[in-house]
Amino acid sequence: MTGPVLVVELPRALSQAALSRLHVLLLSSSTCCEDHGGATFDVSVPGGALGIRSGEGPRPFLVGVGDSVLGTTDDDGEMHVAGLIGFVPTHSITVSAMFNDAVDHTATALLTAAVLDAVGEGVAWAELRYGQESSVAGLEGVIATTTEPPMAYGSAGFLRAWAAQPAFRLVK
Repeated sequence: MTGPVLVVELPRALSQAALSRLHVLLLSSSTCCEDHGGATFDVSVPGGALGIRSGEGPRPFLVGVGDSVLGTTDDDGEMHVAGLIGFVPTHSITVSAMFNDAVDHTATALLTAAVLDAVGEGVAWAELRYGQESSVAGLEGVIATTTEPPMAYGSAGFLRAWAAQPAFRLVK
C-alpha cells in the first residue's frame, strides 16, 4: 500500500549543483539509498533524521525528479498555477511514502521540507481536505490556497508548521 505524496514544483530543471545537494541529503539522512540514474531514488529514512520521535523503524520513500506535475495548461491554454506561485513550473520533485501510517504523513512533509531546503528553490503543493484551507492559510510559509480543488502551496516552513499541527494529516 502506498502512502501520501507531496510535490515540489520548480521553475527550471535542477542544476547539477542542486541535484548533488539533493543526492547528499538523501544519502546522509537514509539508512539505504538506491540511486536509479540520478532522477529517482529509493530511500529509507529513520524518523530521527527528520526530527520525529517514533519507535518505528526507517520509513521507505520514492523520491523522483522529473517534469512538472502542474505545469500544464487547461483547455483554453491558461496556466492558473503560475499566478498563485509566481512562476510557470517546468520540473518537479515528487516525494512518495510507501506506507500510510500517521508517522508516514509527518515524515513525508518533513522530508519534502528538507528537499526544498537542499535544492534551494521551488514551491511545495499539497491537496487538502475540503474545508481545511482556512486552517492552513495562516501558517508560516503559505504562498496560496485554493478551494476548488482544495490545495495549499508553500515553502519548507509551511510544511514544517503544518506537520506540527495536532490534527495534521496529508490527503492520500
